Amino acid sequence: MKPIARRSFLINTLKIGAVLPLTGIPFSLLADSPEETKSARQENKGSKEENISNKYKATATPDRLILTLTEDPSTSMTINWRTADTAGENFVEYTVADAHPVFVNKVQQEKAVGRNFHFESIMAKNHSITLKGLLPATVYSYRVGAENDWSEWMQFRTAEKSGAQAKISFIYLGDAQVGIRPLWSRVIRKAYAANPDASLVIHAGDLVNRANKDEEWGDWFAAGSFIHSTIPALVTPGNHEYTHEDGKPHLSVYWKEQFQLPANGPANPLLAGSCYYADIQGVRFISLNTQMLEEAQTQDCITHQVEWLHQVLKSNPRGWTCVTMHHPVFSTKGVGITSR
Repeated sequence: MKPIARRSFLINTLKIGAVLPLTGIPFSLLADSPEETKSARQENKGSKEENISNKYKATATPDRLILTLTEDPSTSMTINWRTADTAGENFVEYTVADAHPVFVNKVQQEKAVGRNFHFESIMAKNHSITLKGLLPATVYSYRVGAENDWSEWMQFRTAEKSGAQAKISFIYLGDAQVGIRPLWSRVIRKAYAANPDASLVIHAGDLVNRANKDEEWGDWFAAGSFIHSTIPALVTPGNHEYTHEDGKPHLSVYWKEQFQLPANGPANPLLAGSCYYADIQGVRFISLNTQMLEEAQTQDCITHQVEWLHQVLKSNPRGWTCVTMHHPVFSTKGVGITSR
C-alpha cells in the first residue's frame, strides 16, 4: 500500500483529520542538556547507543508504577511497575477505599507476574497484574511490592458499568519526546490539575525521543509521577518508539515489558501491544499503529490492521468511537521532508 493509499484508507475509514502544530518554541528550551540537544537532532539510534546512566537505577522499592487500560475498565485494572532484577516475588494489596485511618474493608493480596529485563547495562524486573472482578464506579486503594519494600498507597476509580451512557472526560497528550523533564512534566501536571477526574490519559506516540534509551523512559515516568498510577493510560506508539538498527522497524524493547495492554488486537506479532481497544462508559477507544502502515514490511501487516479495524468498528455497540494514532490524516509537512 503506497503512502497516498494509506492516507486515503484513514480518511475514508475515520472521517477525521488532526493538525497539532508546535511553533515558536526555541529548541534550547526543549532539551535538558547539550547532550540531549545534540541527540535530539539525530535519528533515533536505538540499541546501538548503550545505556550507561545510573540516573534511574532500579532498586528493591517499586518504581515506574503505571495503570494501563483493560478491555473493560469498569471491572478490571492492570497495574505495572519495576524493581531491581534481584527482587523476589512482588504483590499487589488492594481494597475498596474509605476515609478511615485503618482500612475497614478487607485488604486482598495477589501475586504479580515478574519478568527479568536485561538490556545492555540495564538490569531490572518488570511486574504486572490485572485485577479482575472489581466493582464499577468504585474507588480502590492499592500498593505494590513485597515485605519491607512497598510503594505508597495509591488510588484509582473504576469506570461506570460497561455500556453506561455516563459522562466521560479524558486527557490527551502527544509527543512528550524532547524536554520531558523541564517541559512535559508541567504539561501533564497542568492537564491533571484541570481534569483530576479524567477516566483515562491518552498518550498518542513519541513518548520518548530514543526508543531504547532508559534515561528517557525514566524521565517520562518521573514527569508523570503519581498521575501514571492513579489514572489508567492508553498508550500508542509513534515513530520514535521504533529503532532501525538492521534497516527494519523494531518496537522499543521497553514497550511490551512496561505496558501490559489488552490482547484484543490483530493476530499479528508486529501489531501486538499497539493495536487494541477498550470500552469505557459508552465510548469505544481504539489504538492504531500507523507506524506499521508507514513502514510495514509486508502487505499482510497492513491488511491485518485494516481488516481488524473494520471489524472493530462494525461490531461496536457503543454510541461513540474515539480513535487514537500517532500520524495525522492530514500533515503540515511539505513533500520530501523527512520526519525526525
